[in-house]
Amino acid sequence: MISQRSRSGRSSSKKRHQEDVAMRQDCYTKWTSLLRSLTRTADMGSRTGKGGGKRQIELSVYLQQVLDKIPEFDTVVAKNFDRAKDVTSKILHWAWHGNRRFNAYFQDTYLLSESETYHVTDVDVFDCRVFLKGFEMPDSFLTISGLQHDLPPGYALFKLNERYTRGEKIAVRSAWHDCMDSDDYFTPSAVYRWFATGIQEALEYLSEQKDDVIADVMMVETYPTITLQILNSKQRDNDDVEDAREIITVHLVPAIKGAGWPHGVVLQQPLPKMKPYCELGMQCLQEIHDDICDGQSMWFLEARPVKLCKTLESSKCYANVSRDPDRSARLWKLSFAPVEEHFMRTVRQFRNGACAADQVIKTIQLIISKSEESIEQWKTLDLNVLRTLIFWQFKKNAPKIKNPSDCFLFLLGQVAQAVQNMSCPHFLLPTLNIMESIDSESAGVVLKGIYNIIDDMEKDTSSLLVYAGLKDRQKKEQLDEEK
Repeated sequence: MISQRSRSGRSSSKKRHQEDVAMRQDCYTKWTSLLRSLTRTADMGSRTGKGGGKRQIELSVYLQQVLDKIPEFDTVVAKNFDRAKDVTSKILHWAWHGNRRFNAYFQDTYLLSESETYHVTDVDVFDCRVFLKGFEMPDSFLTISGLQHDLPPGYALFKLNERYTRGEKIAVRSAWHDCMDSDDYFTPSAVYRWFATGIQEALEYLSEQKDDVIADVMMVETYPTITLQILNSKQRDNDDVEDAREIITVHLVPAIKGAGWPHGVVLQQPLPKMKPYCELGMQCLQEIHDDICDGQSMWFLEARPVKLCKTLESSKCYANVSRDPDRSARLWKLSFAPVEEHFMRTVRQFRNGACAADQVIKTIQLIISKSEESIEQWKTLDLNVLRTLIFWQFKKNAPKIKNPSDCFLFLLGQVAQAVQNMSCPHFLLPTLNIMESIDSESAGVVLKGIYNIIDDMEKDTSSLLVYAGLKDRQKKEQLDEEK
C-alpha cells in the first residue's frame, strides 16, 4: 500500500512538472508570436505578418487609452504618499526631539531630501529611510561584502576599521557604542532596540496629545524595520455607501550612506555600447561620477530582513548565515537607489521620451493591481524588480524599442522570462538574483497570469483594456460569444 501511494505521488508530481514545463514553453511561444505580429522589428528579425500593421495600430490605440488613465493612478499614489509623509515626518520629528539616542545618532529628516528619504514600492506601500548621522572620521567603519567573505550577494557587514590605532578605536566605540556589538560590528540588531523604542514613545506622546495626523496609525515591529499601518479614509462617489477604509503601509528603515563602491559592483550604462545610444549612456555615468565628486552617496546600507537565495543552499555562506543568528543579525542590505534614479532618468530621455518607460511600468503595476489571482503572490513584481527588468530590456533591445507598444511588449516578455526562470541578475550586482524571494508556487501563479494576458492579447488586442480594468471582463466575454 505504501509503495503504491509513493508511486502515485511521484506520478502526480511528475505530471504537474510536465504541465508546468509545457505551459512555460507555450508562454514563450505565445509571446514570440505576439511580438512578431505586433512589432515592426520582431525578435527573430522577421517582418510583420499579414494584418500585423493593423493589429499594431490597434494595440497602440488601446495602450494609449491605458496610458491616459495613468494620471489617475499617479493621483492615488500622490494622495497616499502625502498621507504617509505627514504621518512619518511627524513621528520621526518627535522621536528625534524626545529620545536621547534618536537625537544623538540619527539625522533630522527635515534636513533630508524626499528622494533620499522616501521610496515608492507600490500604490500604497512606501519605504522611509531613517539615516544615521555621518561619522567624524569617514573610514571609521568599513563595508565587508562578497562571497569571498562567506556573505550572501546583496548583503554586507559594517565593522570598525581594524587599522585604527587603539586610541582611535576607543573614540569610535565611545561615540557609537549603542549601535555596536561586542566584536566591533555596527549592527541592525543593536540599532533596532532603541530605534523601536524611540518610535513607540513618539507615537504614545502624539496619541496623548490627540494629534489628528497620527489618528488610526498602528505600529508593527517587523525586525529589523518598523512598519506603520495607516488607515486612510476615502469617500466614495456614492454618498449612500460608507467610507472605504484603505491601509497605507510605511516601512521605517534604518540606513547608512555608503562611500566609494562595495565589492562586486559592476557599473554599466542601461543602454547598448553602440552609437547613437552610448552617448546618452556615457552621459549617465558621467553624472553619477560628478555626484560622487560632490560628496553624494550612490548607495546605502539598509536594515532589512535577511532573505537568502535558494541557489546558495549548498554554499558555505548560506550555512554560516542560516545557522548563526548572531552573524545574520549583523547583515545590512545593499541598496543602489540613487544610481537607479540616474538610470531611470536616462531611460526616460531615450528617443526623447517616446518610449514612455515610466508609464509602461505603471501599466504593468495597474494590471497587477487588477489581477484576479492572489495579489500577494504578484507582490514579488514590485517597483524595484520592474525597474531592474526595464534596465535589462533597454540594455538588450534598445534598437528595437521605438514606441510605448514596443516597450510594453518587451517588458512583458522580460517579466515572463524572469518569473519562468525564477532568476534575473541585479543590474549592478551580477551575483545577486532579484527573483530570489519568489517561491515556485507564486511563480506558477504569476506565470499563469502572464500566460493568460499574452494568450488573450494574441487573440484580441483589446484584452489589454480588460486586464487594465478599463473594460468589464464579463461584458467582453458576452460580446465574444455573440460574435
